[in-house]
Amino acid sequence: MTDETLPPEPLTFQIPGDFPNGVKVVRVLGEDARKLADLGLHRSDLRFARESLDAINHPNITPHIQESLWRSAIVHLYKCFQFSESRASLRADEVYAGAPAQARLNFDYFRNVRNKQMVHDENSSTQSAVIAILNDGTKTRKVEAVRSLAISFQMLGGPQGQPNYESFYQVVQRVNDWVGKEFDKLEKQIYADLEKLTYQELSAMPSVTSRVPLTSEVAQRRPR
Repeated sequence: MTDETLPPEPLTFQIPGDFPNGVKVVRVLGEDARKLADLGLHRSDLRFARESLDAINHPNITPHIQESLWRSAIVHLYKCFQFSESRASLRADEVYAGAPAQARLNFDYFRNVRNKQMVHDENSSTQSAVIAILNDGTKTRKVEAVRSLAISFQMLGGPQGQPNYESFYQVVQRVNDWVGKEFDKLEKQIYADLEKLTYQELSAMPSVTSRVPLTSEVAQRRPR
């Protein structure tokens, strides 16, 4: 993060694509643009989730790294469905409209994994017990030691590991496909609306700006 004593540092953008006749980049405003920006953020999180799942199968990575990638994928997927004041959340009822019942059950199951196991420790996937080790009674003390056991059941291990992986991969793929279709449809609509404006109106639109965030902004809600 930046030093608060320094002025905010502007950023330089790299825009994918080849535009040999491009002379200016302008920022599109309005409700459709906000919706498309939100979908773009969702698409970025979904890409990260899918890449995390793909990386689990890379050779020579430790079980700890595999579990970290698994958790990362689940958290990033359901980040898109959590309430946020800075972007519109996806709605499961819309994404899964017309889907097989099992597909929605899988989505709800892994959402509970995220909510009740990974982010908030509430369900039986994690258990704990305090134990005392008793000796054979030949010593003046009866207790050898007291220990606290933390027991965690991992979803990637055992016979259900691969089925769990495949089921969640399908969740990610379905949400990603839905977001992609909505993104493409809205992008085409915005393009058509812009083409209706004169070149002078387009050229007068604001430029795109951004900057490195400040440490003081870590607890602040960004504006949409």
